[in-house]
Amino acid sequence: METSPFSLRRSAGATPLRRGVISRWTGEDGKVVIARVFPSAANYEVARQAFQAQYGGTPEEVDNVGEKAFYISGATGPLQTGTLVAQNGSTPVSVQVMGASGGCRTRY
Repeated sequence: METSPFSLRRSAGATPLRRGVISRWTGEDGKVVIARVFPSAANYEVARQAFQAQYGGTPEEVDNVGEKAFYISGATGPLQTGTLVAQNGSTPVSVQVMGASGGCRTRY
């Protein structure tokens, strides 16, 4: 039986943190998606600096996703990870896909 890469198992509940709310899903193939809703607009730049330091790269600006957004990719331990951070109004969010095969970037 073929397994869809989108068949995800959600971790037990969203986790409220001082730095936002985090939800995590793990696919049957071991890939992980982490979504975080940050509590304030200031977290957009904090996230940019943190991911830039973690991945050692330069974020790429992304159009047509909220009021502003950036994409950056790199390794999280042994996993290739793509991260999108977007903000609309005063609510920034990040979505990370960990364990993607090949490059994380997909152009449409």
